[in-house]
Amino acid sequence: MERRASAMVSTGMTMVSVVFAVCGAVGVGVGVEPEGARAGGVVERGVGVGVGVGVGVMTVGDAAPGMEGVEWVVGGSPVFGGGTPVAVCVVETWGGKGSRDIHRAAGLARDFSRIGLRAVAVVSGDAANTRATFDAAVKKAGMKDGVAVGWDGGGVVRRGYMEASGEESAPTVFVVDGRGVVAHVGDFGSARGVLVAMAEGRFDAEAARAERLAWEALRSRARPVERAFREAVSGRDWQGASRLAFQLVQMDAGRFGFYGVRRAGILLHELKEADNALLYAQSLVGTTLRDHPTGLAGLAELIINSSELAARGLDLALTAAVRADELTGGSDAAVAATLGRVYAERGDERRSSAAYERAARLEADPVVSARYRELSRGR
Repeated sequence: MERRASAMVSTGMTMVSVVFAVCGAVGVGVGVEPEGARAGGVVERGVGVGVGVGVGVMTVGDAAPGMEGVEWVVGGSPVFGGGTPVAVCVVETWGGKGSRDIHRAAGLARDFSRIGLRAVAVVSGDAANTRATFDAAVKKAGMKDGVAVGWDGGGVVRRGYMEASGEESAPTVFVVDGRGVVAHVGDFGSARGVLVAMAEGRFDAEAARAERLAWEALRSRARPVERAFREAVSGRDWQGASRLAFQLVQMDAGRFGFYGVRRAGILLHELKEADNALLYAQSLVGTTLRDHPTGLAGLAELIINSSELAARGLDLALTAAVRADELTGGSDAAVAATLGRVYAERGDERRSSAAYERAARLEADPVVSARYRELSRGR
């Protein structure tokens, strides 16, 4: 029975929260470099500093900017700082086909309805995201309730959140507490973790701020290396790209683990070193990425997508996929789908079907969910 389909691999006080899930494409927004970052320093900011769209630099512990100027085509504008939880997702339209993150935002609201979370999805207009592609994406999503949808033609949200926080890639989630203060910046997975902590009364605002400031300092050191990596790839300097990817993973496996997957891919495809690629993948699974589910799932996909590695690496792919599934508590649709595919490659139809069926239940996008369900039935 054939079940081959790439999984989309894609993370002490009670606070009522507002969540901004800002999910544009990679490269959306230009990072604002704070003074002091060039020297690797951390800029201290007090609560309330950086209020207002495009003013200053915004981080965890700062007041969240408003969303004046967004045109709401479904639902209405959220209320910030009034104790009403909201999830705002700024999405790419992908030529009118990008509806998945609208469903993911709605999934946040559904899963955290116990704290009253609302969902808001926003598209910021630019050359790649026109009003026509926005309308097409909204129509494709077919959402009439459970999520408010807005058109940010003037880029207010992009400037106020993505650029002001120095974020450049998607998805980026801003968790804002009931006071209207940013409590977390991350992706959908990490936002879920923070929301669970808030719902259970164990969220530590000071620790969250300290963690974010530490990350900003690390990011300022890593960005020159990332730029050098992109230049090496563009110039087809694969040895240089491999070295730089290794350097980034060593800086922080949790934040830069995907560069480990990239390096394994470079060793395999560009440098034609299949043996070294497999050895490196083994080291990542066993040590560096052992506690990082996205990287583990990515490695599993890399192995089963390669005819050179699949024959020798299926056991390693299974180890990586099972570990990723364990780390996510079995709650990540893409990871479950990766596990289903690995089982299918190994000929274990029963476990493959069960994993794909679970992925279908977890997946927010009904189109993707339907595809997982088809795979669970061997279609």
